[in-house]
Amino acid sequence: MRLPTADWQNILKLLEYPTLADYREQEGFETDEAALESYKSLPLGERMPIDSDKFEPEHLPGFTDGDWPEWPAQEALRWVPRDVQQRFGKSVSSSINGPFLTLDPTRASEIIAAMAELGYVCERDDGLVRSASGDG
Repeated sequence: MRLPTADWQNILKLLEYPTLADYREQEGFETDEAALESYKSLPLGERMPIDSDKFEPEHLPGFTDGDWPEWPAQEALRWVPRDVQQRFGKSVSSSINGPFLTLDPTRASEIIAAMAELGYVCERDDGLVRSASGDG
């Protein structure tokens, strides 16, 4: 799965590590090759990741705290229409990450009808749900 460009740009802002170009300028390297070799020797956490680095989700800000990626049930409080939330769901609070929306799955057809009345197009996509929930 590929990360949307906007999400990647937000992650880069959160990392706040020097880029290779910044590092080369700071340290006064004369060539890109020398700067790259030195830059690679810095541990992740002191520099931006480079293509040859093994991806470790723990390096992403907020990942181990459960703050990134967004939690779909919590995001639902933002985008599910208030009327639908009040009629078919409830806001529940987790002890660490705050409130999230629960919807009664036995009322799925009613929820879909209410959303359709508001102009939403609803389709079942279990793979997309798993992916959005971090299980994809």
